[in-house]
Amino acid sequence: MQVKSIHCKRVEVEEAKAGQAVCFSIKSLVKKETLKRNHFRKGMILIDKDATPQPIFDFEAEVVILYNATTIKKNYQAVVHCGVIRQAAKVVDMSCHDGVSMRSGDKGIIKFRFMYRPEFLKEGTTVLFREGRTRGLGVVSRVIAPDKVSRAQAGINRVD
Repeated sequence: MQVKSIHCKRVEVEEAKAGQAVCFSIKSLVKKETLKRNHFRKGMILIDKDATPQPIFDFEAEVVILYNATTIKKNYQAVVHCGVIRQAAKVVDMSCHDGVSMRSGDKGIIKFRFMYRPEFLKEGTTVLFREGRTRGLGVVSRVIAPDKVSRAQAGINRVD
């Protein structure tokens, strides 16, 4: 591979450091290997071949509900925006003042589960979730590593 350019927050930069979210413009040096757009998606990470990253389905976030016309309860589904990640997630559990539901202005801890595929997520990342006119904002407080059974069901197997 040849890196043609690096962009950080839509600005071209000379280098990227570990932990940064950047965009690479790459070119294959092997003519037989063509890079196609469908080989890549937002949220993919570039890591060392010896690293053992943990993509996760479940995470907890300390949130505040900015606006909600009704109530947020268990099994509520919304689109989660976290850095470059944009995916539907379901409320698995919540701890708030009444332990059952949250309304506008309420604060609490919500456990989310991504609906379609695991993502690479770090603690301390800002998270926004929305559904219709409902908006919630918070910070990822804990990522929950999948156990072996759920990893097998999700098709997450390390191939070297």
